[in-house]
Amino acid sequence: MIYSRFVSALGFRNACRTNNFQRCFLRCYSQEFQGSAGNNVYERYQEKLNQKAKQQNTPVEKLVQNARKSSAPKEAISEFQELAKKSSEKPQVKKVKKFPELSDFIDIGKFQDLPASAIEKLWRARNLQENILSGCVEKSTYERMISRAKKYPLFVLPLPRENQGMETHLIQWGFPGNNTAHLIITTLLEYKLKNAYATPHTVLIHFADLLESNGIALMRCQFEHDKSLSSSDVQLLLLTVQKFYNASPDSALGKERLSLLENFASGKDFNLYKVAGHMDMLE
Repeated sequence: MIYSRFVSALGFRNACRTNNFQRCFLRCYSQEFQGSAGNNVYERYQEKLNQKAKQQNTPVEKLVQNARKSSAPKEAISEFQELAKKSSEKPQVKKVKKFPELSDFIDIGKFQDLPASAIEKLWRARNLQENILSGCVEKSTYERMISRAKKYPLFVLPLPRENQGMETHLIQWGFPGNNTAHLIITTLLEYKLKNAYATPHTVLIHFADLLESNGIALMRCQFEHDKSLSSSDVQLLLLTVQKFYNASPDSALGKERLSLLENFASGKDFNLYKVAGHMDMLE
């Protein structure tokens, strides 16, 4: 599908695969908030932890210990599911003065006269100038994904970190306009520190202005470039989003993925280990 070509365009299938992913995940799960010298996750948020400690008049070590306790599987999943319940009322997308619209980037009228293949090439070329990931989604795929996103606007995905533990990432969907859908991704630790004011490391925008006339939606993805988050990490997260939100109810694999979305949103037994297993599958 066009969406799959977008995710694999930068060599995802080889670059993003993590050997022995499940073993690494199982080994690292309890270490997510472990604060140790040389832990990039800890170092990345050290300044924020210091600020939080000062505000609460609490030593940094105690904050980390409390976070580590809350990351035990049962307590962590319960917390995630509480966030999911809140999100069903209103997706927690950070407000800005004006959300980007497709007309900010292209002349929509001129694009409507072009075939989908030409639109995809021009759209990629236009965003490549800004070093922005971009692509197209077929109408049926987009509509299925968005219908599920509105039903399950919040989910969690784990990323293993070699010899350092695991980062849990919170994904949130928002719909600021009739033809616009936003997917924002942030680390759970960032969310714990700043709650609704957490800054996302990845923002994926879908524009559906050409959905009826040309049968495609356009995507534009921006992510934070730093040493702790690579383009391969971002691509793995995006591919996993596709796996879950475009899952087919006609296959056993698809049914399990939809069940995980449902269980997370409803507060039933949710298995983060199973999510990790699906992230390691190449399809």
